[in-house]
Amino acid sequence: MPIPPAPVENQPLLKAAIEKLFNISMSMASSPDLLYQPSNPFAPPPVEVTYSLQGNIKSDSPARLWLAYGLALGVALIDVLIGLWAIASIRGSFTANFSTVFRVAKNVDVDAFTGESHLPGGIRFQKSSVK
Repeated sequence: MPIPPAPVENQPLLKAAIEKLFNISMSMASSPDLLYQPSNPFAPPPVEVTYSLQGNIKSDSPARLWLAYGLALGVALIDVLIGLWAIASIRGSFTANFSTVFRVAKNVDVDAFTGESHLPGGIRFQKSSVK
């Protein structure tokens, strides 16, 4: 069933094009000349079609799933604890503001950011190096 047309001046071009394509498709699908006619001498013969449905057969026991997910969550928790310990061991020297994270992410030389005033207690280094 065709979509009732909207007034042309209020209809965007994309919607008008989609409506036109829908109407053309529906008219082609309902044309008797384009439908399959078994009485036509050029009609292809019927073909046997075999359907085979396949699905997943694998099934895991709840104990195995608890083991796998438990190990993954345990390792993730250990990683978080190690990260928190690392931050606490340096007493949170760097803040998490955007400029500090950006400098570290851009791999700026150590000398460029150790002399800044964002270190706790106003610590300033004259020369720093990484060995």
